[in-house]
Amino acid sequence: MDNSKNDNDQIAVDGKSLRGSKRLNSKCLHSVSAWRHENGLIIGEEQVDSKSNEITAIPILLDSLNIKNNTITIDAAGCQKNIVSQIIGKKGNYVLGLKRNHPKLYDAVKQLVKATGESDKNRLKDGFDDSHGRCVRRRYFGYDVSKLPEIEEWSGAKTVVAVETISSKDNDPKRTRAAEWRYFLSNHRHLDNRLPGYIRNHWSIENKLHWVLDVHMKEDADQKSERNSARSFSLIKRIVLNIVKTKDTTPKRSLKRKLKHPAWDDEHLLKMLS
Repeated sequence: MDNSKNDNDQIAVDGKSLRGSKRLNSKCLHSVSAWRHENGLIIGEEQVDSKSNEITAIPILLDSLNIKNNTITIDAAGCQKNIVSQIIGKKGNYVLGLKRNHPKLYDAVKQLVKATGESDKNRLKDGFDDSHGRCVRRRYFGYDVSKLPEIEEWSGAKTVVAVETISSKDNDPKRTRAAEWRYFLSNHRHLDNRLPGYIRNHWSIENKLHWVLDVHMKEDADQKSERNSARSFSLIKRIVLNIVKTKDTTPKRSLKRKLKHPAWDDEHLLKMLS
């Protein structure tokens, strides 16, 4: 594996509820998006009736994409054997959140991590993030789990990344939260130094897509009683975001202003749509 490449091959997959579509006799609609981290564009979308169906929507979404040589990142909801097999079958790679929804594998991984420990040999990254009124330290450690019996049914899996997070508030540095550990399953080799980037960059789909849809485009506040209407407007908003990001490259113009500018200037609107 070439470690010199940047994280420009990453596709983050995550779901979002359309809260404005909820009615007394029906749950809110849910959509699953494929997000190209490199350029911040939505490259695929699959809509389902409820969040419980996200597991069935992800394979449909992945089937519509060319993921060869790309790394798919999904949270624990997408950590499923059939999804792993599908990604490997399409010649892709994966980094998936691993939680207690697979208790045997999760417990085996925890025991291996505890027995192996943390050292300079398996440390991938140790960094600090001092923003939003708190200081967060994240340490990433890679482990070879290819010989675990519990891993045999997981196509291509050979690595678990353990991430330790320790945070403290700026106004009270003595109040430090206890270390929190998270685990990620991958088919990349355990010392691949791109793994921390894949894990960290996955959350860009939350703060650069879902947050924008809710705050700038008011998606959660958008009340639509008719289901097809809710689906259509949801899709239109995502198309608009892609158009704005690719067509308006004005330096130092905020995304909020880029979204408003076409409404102020018909000529600019036509230019964006041309």
